[in-house]
Parts: sequence; C-alpha cells; structure tokens
Amino acid sequence: MSYNNEIAAVEKSCGITLKVVKIIAVFVKIGLVMAIVAAFLCALAATPVGEKIKLISDASYEDMTVDIHVFGIDVIGTTLTPDQVAGKEWAIGIAVSILCIIAAVLILLLLKQITNIFENILSEKTPFSDSVIKPLRISFIIITIIVLMGNGLGSAAIIGLFFWCIYTIFKYGATLQKQADETL
Repeated sequence: MSYNNEIAAVEKSCGITLKVVKIIAVFVKIGLVMAIVAAFLCALAATPVGEKIKLISDASYEDMTVDIHVFGIDVIGTTLTPDQVAGKEWAIGIAVSILCIIAAVLILLLLKQITNIFENILSEKTPFSDSVIKPLRISFIIITIIVLMGNGLGSAAIIGLFFWCIYTIFKYGATLQKQADETL
C-alpha cells in the first residue's frame, strides 16, 4: 500500500470513528440528564411534597442484595431485608444516580478527548503529532480512572502501564515525524 493510500485509510477510519463517537456522546448526554432528573426525583421523594404526590408507591419487597464497588472496595455489599429498604428507597436511588452521574461525566470527558484526537489526526494528516499526544495521554488517564473505579487497583495498574507504553510509542513516533518533516 502506498503512503497516500495509507493516509486515506487513516482519514477514513478516523472520520467514521469520529461520527460514531459523536453519536455515542449524544446518548451519554441523554443518560446524564436522566440520572440528574432521577436524583432530583429521589431527593424530592423524601420530602413532604414527594410523599403527597406519591413519587414512591407502596411496594412489597423481598430480600435485596446490594453490591456497590468503588475503587475496587466494597462500599455496600450486604443483603437488605424488606424492613431495612422500606422508606429509604430515595436514598438508594440518590446513591445510584450519583454513581451514574460520575460515570457519565467521566465518559463524556473521555469522548471529548477521543474527538480531539481524531479531529487532530484528520487536520494534520498524521497520528504522530504533539496535538494528538496530549489528548491521547488525557484519554489514557481517564480510562485508567474508570478501570480503577470499576475493577480495582490491580487492573488499573496493568491498564495504566499498558497505556503509558503506548503513549511513549506515540511520543517517539511524533519525534520521528517532526524530524522527517524538518528533513524535507
């Protein structure tokens, strides 16, 4: 494959991926708004207004197992009886909504960095430039934080080292690209 064909293939894949990332960002923004509304409604349910308009209906509960892990640590990992859940549905709803909001914000930050990466590759016609390296590094850090929150320190350390290696390869590629451009 010639150099021009390789650049055309890179541009095509970046363009398609950029469109897909923008579509995904729309869905994540919708999810973020839904999580914010859910948190608001859960908080409202605990007030006299919420009780009056019956935001939470009378329900029967069976034993419920709640497992929430943050940074690989069991924040909640217990079985709740119906008596423990009744009347506290709003608190569980707020906790879950806040976790969803945090996840959505991290994902939106990641998608913004990915958008920057592909827009810079398309404008500069190379993945090996300083304008690609910075958002790439930020993306890797955000992904590592997401892995840390979901899977714990061990997985995050492995992912972090892997991304650090890829980052240094891209940085070296950018140095070689700069040297090649200066030679021409």
